[in-house]
Amino acid sequence: MKNAKLGRVAFDRRKPGGLRNLGTASGEHATQHARDRQVFLIDPRRDRDPFATSAIGCDSLNVRDHLADVVGPKVDLPVANSHRLDTSFDAMFELRAHFDSWMAEYDNPESPATHASTVLLLRDPPDATTGLEVLMVQRNAKGTFASNWVFPGGKIDPEDFGDDDDMLAASRRAASREAHEEADVIVNADAMVPFSHWMPPREVPRRFATWFYAAQAPSGTDGDVTIDGGEIVDHLWVRPEEALARHAAGEVLLVPPTWLTLRDLSTYVSTADALEAINHNETHFYVTRMIKAGVPTVCWHGDAAYESGEADAPGPRHRLSMHPDGWNFEQS
Repeated sequence: MKNAKLGRVAFDRRKPGGLRNLGTASGEHATQHARDRQVFLIDPRRDRDPFATSAIGCDSLNVRDHLADVVGPKVDLPVANSHRLDTSFDAMFELRAHFDSWMAEYDNPESPATHASTVLLLRDPPDATTGLEVLMVQRNAKGTFASNWVFPGGKIDPEDFGDDDDMLAASRRAASREAHEEADVIVNADAMVPFSHWMPPREVPRRFATWFYAAQAPSGTDGDVTIDGGEIVDHLWVRPEEALARHAAGEVLLVPPTWLTLRDLSTYVSTADALEAINHNETHFYVTRMIKAGVPTVCWHGDAAYESGEADAPGPRHRLSMHPDGWNFEQS
């Protein structure tokens, strides 16, 4: 059952039951704590979404029948507040202004992108002293990002807006709401730190302009993950580097924004380290463009091929080449 009215924070949630054994090649513990691992394939035909994904081989994060059993009534619980966003007037004004100018310049007015939001829920592994884990959920085999492993999130709904009609605030509320709807996790919208913003190429028929936020996963009952077995069919807490390794092995599906986000997260030694750095770093904005190359390749601002689309254009690199035997990221 989903809570359709969360507003700024989630007020009620289910009392989670036990999860069935989610056994995978990585063992029971790794399976119950999984994340977004996907292989991204570009379909060159223009009558299909060029960013459509397709599974290859057998997904090691198998779904089968390991869905969550949810028991008990909903209960009122406090909302976790762990790491707060810098909400100073200057910081938020600058970010809003950057976002507004960015959308005005790069969105397609004839077919505007759908605004969306997602949250990277981070925690320190219970069995290790360094590194972090991030929550990932697997979407079902139908609809947007079919069978992909992604971070909890979705489109921004009218209910996410307050009286001020602020897209930035609405995106945080949407990420909080989606975390509850998709994973039954309660996270305070005000605790979310802006990480990045992504838009796919204009060639993509259905585009999402998506905010990525980071937040510490709540402890206790607020952080217990349950899924409905409908839109979301599995979940996992996973180290970013492990997720990337599984992707390289062709075991799971990822799209470029997820892959690059995992790559960035793998550089942090703890959740506190990650949130501190993200809170003080510049929020990066990405508009993905496809490059004419021998293998599916996408690039971003700063790449010499960004305007021309020619892979051999001399100059700096900011691109991801999606070789069948492993993806390669270049930035110079």
